Amino acid sequence: MRVVSLLLFFSFGFSLTMQDAIESALKNNKELEAQRYAVSSALYNLKADKNLYLPKVFLDASYNVLSDKQKLNIPPFGAIESSKRSYKNIRAGLSFILYDGGARDGKVDVSSSEVRVQEKLYKEREEDTVLQVINAYLDVLTAKELIEVIQKQKEAVES
Repeated sequence: MRVVSLLLFFSFGFSLTMQDAIESALKNNKELEAQRYAVSSALYNLKADKNLYLPKVFLDASYNVLSDKQKLNIPPFGAIESSKRSYKNIRAGLSFILYDGGARDGKVDVSSSEVRVQEKLYKEREEDTVLQVINAYLDVLTAKELIEVIQKQKEAVES
């Protein structure tokens, strides 16, 4: 309804072509903008899922301070005492998944399908917006012609 009233206002104020109305509606439509973000989000998810094929690199460091001697009591062997010293531990590594049963492939396939679905939804919403604008534009033209006919009838009756 807002589109119809906007088009009616513009049709009396100045000439607005159907193509201008369509371009304006496509540029300013918040639903289309939200759908563009949904497509973008699906593309980012796909990129993230493709990164599952990359190896993982890790680096870990720790520093442990022992304030008391530690004892490990094993009944048949007696107690084993540790030294009372602090130690550092640094680990670095690279891990690569050799086989995951197709889980990564399945996740990438699902993400690819999600991208296609979101693109189709965007196209559908875009076409629906264009259709609404065309209908509203034609309604405005019909209303304008109807007003002209009524004005001519009024002039004919008055004369």
